[in-house]
Amino acid sequence: MGLFGTKEKNEQTIALFGIGSGSVGGALIRFNKNALGDWDPHIVAQERTYIPFQQELNFDNFFVNMQTALKATAMKIYDKKLGAPDSIFCTMTSPWYVSETRKINFKKDLPFTITPKVMNDIINVELSTILKSYEEKYKDMNAMPYLLESKVLHTTLNGYDVVNPLGMKAKSINVNLFLSICPDISIVSIKDTLNEVFHNKNITFGSFILLMLIIAREKLQDQSSYFLIDINAELTDVGIVTNGVLVATISFPMGKNYIIRTLAKELHKEEPEVRTLFAMTASNTLSNEEKIKVDPILTKVRDEWSKLFKDSLALLPQTISLSSNIFLVSDNDASTWFASFLKDKEYTQKLLNQKYFDVTVVEGQKLLDICKVSDGACDQFLMIEAIAIARMLPK
Repeated sequence: MGLFGTKEKNEQTIALFGIGSGSVGGALIRFNKNALGDWDPHIVAQERTYIPFQQELNFDNFFVNMQTALKATAMKIYDKKLGAPDSIFCTMTSPWYVSETRKINFKKDLPFTITPKVMNDIINVELSTILKSYEEKYKDMNAMPYLLESKVLHTTLNGYDVVNPLGMKAKSINVNLFLSICPDISIVSIKDTLNEVFHNKNITFGSFILLMLIIAREKLQDQSSYFLIDINAELTDVGIVTNGVLVATISFPMGKNYIIRTLAKELHKEEPEVRTLFAMTASNTLSNEEKIKVDPILTKVRDEWSKLFKDSLALLPQTISLSSNIFLVSDNDASTWFASFLKDKEYTQKLLNQKYFDVTVVEGQKLLDICKVSDGACDQFLMIEAIAIARMLPK
């Protein structure tokens, strides 16, 4: 039975591993059905292993270090001896995968019935074209593209929105498709690493940005359009949601570690010391003497990140309307720092040509009403993933 299989049971245990660009988080999660038949997630064990910081990023070393962090996290969860998981779910952020959103348009002169075969045929034609294009990109890695996930996000028939088109008749169908792809050698190595520990071949993969969308829909019920922004260690991933549909994803190479590298270089200090300085800046506890040194550097970094954000948005089709709402997740200090200038109306008007941003920062403590945690701190990344998995499990 797969992770989202149909076997009747009122409790499931899933081992979760979130593979990011700065760390690998792991959790053992118990899912129990409540009186309404919904699944309630309970994180009974959690661990996080940080990927060694590199002043100059080397991708080969980066990948080896990620595998080491994954193995260490898996061993820590296993050593707690809280029982074997029914299945394993892995989420990934950039740069371990790339994502695309595609709009597929299909029509005929005469009405036709939307069957599972028709839907699959329409989608598979698009997928085969996309995967073919990635074969060339991964050729130098001696790898083939692996389809991490393919999700239909929205469907219209004859121009009208439908939730489930199966069995209906139409002359035209439009499908918004989200897909994520990575080299097959990455998946093989991740599976091998986890199988060494858990001996469980039932491993499912997903992208963190899509799990963010599930939580955003819940937390922003009065808003249908917004940005999903995940600022991880090495990159920023952005999803653009319009009228409830994830219409585009972008990624650019600037995350929290860029801030740390820049501070270390400009201040001639070591990584641990500048991490402390950045955390104190975010919490507004830095001395005036240190602020004089740190603030000009962070102002430059702020403007660089904002320019990359703006330039990335400029590459989107002009038909995509952009919202003023942001659903933001990052480390606690980075969330505070980024939110502070994204909420600054004077700054966003000057540099981003945006009147204002309404920023919702995801905090672990604010998710406790829908996700229990009994071991460790409230890790917002693991909690987002646990809640999203609960929403995807069959009732």
